[in-house]
Amino acid sequence: MLNLPWKTSYSKDQWCNLVFIPAKEVMLTEHVHEYNEVFVTLCPGLVHYINDKREVLETNTIMFIRPQDKHRFEVPRKIAAKEMVMVNVQIPIQVIKDLRERLFTERKEFWSGDNVYPESFIMTDTETKKFMLDAQQLMRVIWNRFHVERFLLNLLFMYELREEHFAPNTPDWLKNACMEIKEPQNLRKGLDKLYSLCGKCREHISRQMKKSYGVSPVEFITRSRVNYAARLLTATNMKLHEIADACGFGNLSYFFAVFKKYYNTTPRKYRLAARIDLV
Repeated sequence: MLNLPWKTSYSKDQWCNLVFIPAKEVMLTEHVHEYNEVFVTLCPGLVHYINDKREVLETNTIMFIRPQDKHRFEVPRKIAAKEMVMVNVQIPIQVIKDLRERLFTERKEFWSGDNVYPESFIMTDTETKKFMLDAQQLMRVIWNRFHVERFLLNLLFMYELREEHFAPNTPDWLKNACMEIKEPQNLRKGLDKLYSLCGKCREHISRQMKKSYGVSPVEFITRSRVNYAARLLTATNMKLHEIADACGFGNLSYFFAVFKKYYNTTPRKYRLAARIDLV
């Protein structure tokens, strides 16, 4: 088994290496690293062997690889040799160690922790666009400590948002749908849009939502709308009826009643209390 070192051709001040990898350059030999790694798949069907487990990766799968993780890839014949199959970011061990010690001292699972398998999930379209934008921005600057940590913190924040409310073993299809529904254009469409994003029968969605999130789909939509309304109240000068409409509430009276149920105050009083300095 190969042990891949941090390349000596890299400058001592180069704090990462980001590459877009075509199928013909994928690592087929089992290996470990002397660095941390995160990769995102750009096409479906890539076969990944990780710590003696075989998995077929979907498009937009992101995985946080630790130095000790044994892995290799297999490329199906249907994928052309020149096709870009993944974005790979390599990070020195010291960078991740420092982040853990400075900012994540209470997170044992940071960068997969001691789990048998590294953390991974399928990104939503919104998350993928954000990741690709961050990757492209990183490609345009010198890979110093500041730019690398900024990139990593954006990545870890995205992971934190996903894992904050869900029970272990929540399926990716539900995580993705619950992330996508919080986009304003989706949230306004409500329950039917959530069902569409899940792509499952309504009974199954309801059961899984209760198991993973502890609420019904209706409650999830309502809570998401109220939380979005609270953000708009503190961060914008939008009128109350504009906020109600933006969040998908049918009328102002209903918006007031639901908001008071969740926040124990009216939208107007919430805004005044939270934004005393608003002109």
